Amino acid sequence: MTRTTQPAESAPNAIIAIPVRNEIERIEACLRAIDVQVGLAPGSLGLVLFLNNCTDGTDALVTRLVPTLSIPARVESEDFSGAHAGWARRRAMDAAAAWLGDAGIILSTDADSRVPPNWVARNRAAIEAGADAVAGRVELDAAE
Repeated sequence: MTRTTQPAESAPNAIIAIPVRNEIERIEACLRAIDVQVGLAPGSLGLVLFLNNCTDGTDALVTRLVPTLSIPARVESEDFSGAHAGWARRRAMDAAAAWLGDAGIILSTDADSRVPPNWVARNRAAIEAGADAVAGRVELDAAE
């Protein structure tokens, strides 16, 4: 199932792809962090959430949160008994690539993470400077 929160004519040139499974406690912080990205042209960023095998209410929370975001978002959902993290990330990235078309960048993070406000802009700058791929550092949350 695919749900889109913005008109189909939205054509971002960067899309964040996130696999999501049972992240009811962290998905809101993740989405809020993505929604406050700075240094980007309006309309240039999109979001794909691939919900897989959610059993804790994450899907209902995402349904409530996504319409409040300022960026276009597409939500896909699938239950698959053979699912694993790599499969889910690939499905999220495939959905991002299908939306993106032939030009642009795909970024991926985890549903339990909070990216900094300049995360997309810094990744885009590295790619525009010639990097084929960009990886970042993960800092653990001291509260956890």
